Parts: sequence; structure tokens; C-alpha cells
Amino acid sequence: MPYYISDTKPVSDRKYRLRYRKNKEMHVLVKDTFEWLLVRGGRLLYDDGRGVMFFDGCSDVSGGCGGYGENRHLFQKMSFVLPVHSFDADGIKGVLYALADSYIIYTPEPQDDFMFHFCMEELKCFGEGLLSYVKRCGDPMMSYTTRVQCPADGNSVLFDSMGVVYGELISIMRLNTDGIINGYDTEFLHDFRVSVRRIRSAMSMLKGVYEDTEEAEYKNFFRTLGGYTGKARDMDVYLEELDSYGGILPDEMKDSLAPVIEHFRRERDESYEKLRKFLTSEEYAEGLSGWEKLINSRAHIGRRGFVNTKKAAKRALTKIFCLADGMTEGVNAETPDERIHAIRIAFKKLRYCIEFFALFIKEENTADVLTRLRALQDSLGRYNDLSVQCSHMQERLNTEEDAKVLTACGYILAVLTLKKAQERETAAELIRIFRKGRKRVKKSLGI
Repeated sequence: MPYYISDTKPVSDRKYRLRYRKNKEMHVLVKDTFEWLLVRGGRLLYDDGRGVMFFDGCSDVSGGCGGYGENRHLFQKMSFVLPVHSFDADGIKGVLYALADSYIIYTPEPQDDFMFHFCMEELKCFGEGLLSYVKRCGDPMMSYTTRVQCPADGNSVLFDSMGVVYGELISIMRLNTDGIINGYDTEFLHDFRVSVRRIRSAMSMLKGVYEDTEEAEYKNFFRTLGGYTGKARDMDVYLEELDSYGGILPDEMKDSLAPVIEHFRRERDESYEKLRKFLTSEEYAEGLSGWEKLINSRAHIGRRGFVNTKKAAKRALTKIFCLADGMTEGVNAETPDERIHAIRIAFKKLRYCIEFFALFIKEENTADVLTRLRALQDSLGRYNDLSVQCSHMQERLNTEEDAKVLTACGYILAVLTLKKAQERETAAELIRIFRKGRKRVKKSLGI
């Protein structure tokens, strides 16, 4: 390969006499998603002034990012000036690109002796060298996650520990708020909503950290917020699925789907508009500000605020595990949707609880448990999404008058119902596996 990288600029020595001439400055613009999805996956989308290029992990290709980060908003994440020098090393000619702390070298033909002499690493292409530089720049968003990562002291009191947890979750919400308001893409709402759910779950599992009146006020605030985000997120998921429904319809029915898609797109837009209005309202600003004051002030500590965190963690884990365990007994193909939904919520709370208090449990013990819970939660989540989609499609059937649209909706509902039944079987099997190994899970969690 003709591209190489070095941490030091090659200089003249006895074997090679190097001569450099600065040709120009290349202005490079890097684009990526909010959380650097492409770079974290070993890819880079950049404009070098001659056109848009995409390093896909193996080679540079011109144009867009080839399906990676599809439906995601791409931001201008970084721009820098890259001095370009031509060089001559006793007849070996090439180009050197000067990065901040390393150099990309290009020669038309491989020059093993020359490159080895200067201890250079071979690159797959130019984009790989730029990717290495971008990673070293250390943007904090490259380590972005919706999981709570804060350290915790097992000897601290519950008020202090949960204050740190809640503080991190509020930070994640704030990071994603602008993306929701500006409608960049659906992942901003997804991550925002996950944090809201985690806060609500924690408040229901760990009652009494704050005074009853304060706790009730903010439970209501986050319940209201959850209502706005839930409707909008349901519509996002539904529209994503609707776009794929055309593939399951017979050719003669495909055109009949357009009015249905348009109907739910309007519903989605209305849901987002209501959410945006709430997120930009005084009610929301005052509610979030008041919550932050509550978790950072000791003025309203509740009856359990001074409980040892480790003891509270064990008690909460035991309670939610027993709840989930009891709810799964006897689950089969006839179990009502309402109960399946309740089981999904219970397992979600259990997973959140483990994540909140993971530092008080050996990591090797929680890794397997969380893997099992994720697989089960994913299946239950898909089942819930299919249930919501079936419900919406049935509502459409009940109000639609156009015969062609009715036929298409009926066809889709039949397919969704079949998928829902299949997912129920998958979820039931994962529940059975969970119940079979629940003693080992309890031992791993120390409860």
C-alpha cells in the first residue's frame, strides 16, 4: 500500500537525503452523528476539499457513508487544516501530510526499505490516517453512553448515591433535548426517553429518599414527561415499520398503503409538536430546575435518605427480582397482553436496578445476568412494539372507508398478528430459561 503513518517527521540521514517543499494547505471537514457513531465503528466521513470521501474500515470511497448511520443526522464534528508537502528522498518521491502529532506519507509505489527505515506503519488508505488523528483528539462525546457510569461508595447514604445517578441521567436528557426540538433524528428522543424511564424506575424502586410531598410532585412531573415522550416514540417506531410494510404487500396493494403512512406521519408530527412545546415551556424548565435543586440539596431528605446504599441496593434488588420472578410463573401462549407488558416493565426495572448498583456486585457476576436480561427485554420490547402496531392498525381498520386501504390494512394486520405470535413464543422460551436459572441469578446478585 502506498500510504504510511509515522509519529515523527522523516528527516535526512546518511542513507536518504530528504528535501521538502510545501505545496498547499488542505482543509478537512469531518462529519458524524451526535455520538460519533461512525468513528466509534472504525469509519470516517470527511470532505478534503475535492469531494466527500468515506473510509469504510477497508478503503476510501467517494460519496455518502454507504448505509452506515442511515437515517441519522450528520453534524460537522471537526475541521482542521492539513499542510501538504511534496518530498524527494534520493529519487523516492511522494507527499507528506502534516497532522498535529503524526504524519501521513504517500508514495506512488510501495517503498519498504524507506518506510521501514523510518519505522512507519502501513495504512489501508488516507482515510485511516485521518481516523487515527480524529480518535486521538479525544472528543468527550466519543465515550457517550446512556448507561449510568458514575462511581459510587458502598458506605455512602442513599441520598448521596442517587443524587449522583439522577444527576447523570439529567445530563443525558440535556444533551439530547436540542436534537428533539430541532428534529435532527429519532435517536435523540430514544436516548432522552431512556433516561426519563430510568429516573421513574428508580423513584418507584427506592421510595422515601426525599420527603413524601417532594417525591410525589416529581413523580408526577416525570410521569407527565413520560407521556409526551411515549406517544412520540411509539409513532417513530411505527413509521419505521410502516416503511417496510410495502415489501410484504402484494404488488396490487402497495399503492393503498400511502394514505395509511400519511395518516400516521401526521400523528407523529402532532406528537412531536406537543413534546417540543412542553420541552420549551416554563413548566418543564421549572420542573427540571426544581428536581436538580432537590437532588443536590439536603433540605428535603426523606425517611430512607440516610440508609446505607449497599443495604438499600440489596433490598431493592431482592424486591424487584421477586416481583419479576412471581409474575413469570405459568406464562404461556394464552397469557394476556397486559400481563406480558407488566413482565416487560418488571424486567426493565430489574435491569436498571442492577445497572444502578453494579459497583456493589462483582462485575463478572452481573455480566451474564445483564446479557440474559437484555435478550429477554429485547424480545419483550419487540412483542410490545408489535402489540402497539396491531392496535394502531386495528384502529385504522375501524375508521377506514376506502375498500383498497381496508384490504391493505387487513393484510398487514394479519402479518403483524403472526409476527406477534412468533415473538410471544420467543419471549416465553426466554422466560422459561430465566426461571430455570433463577437460583444462579440470585446467587450472582447476592440476594
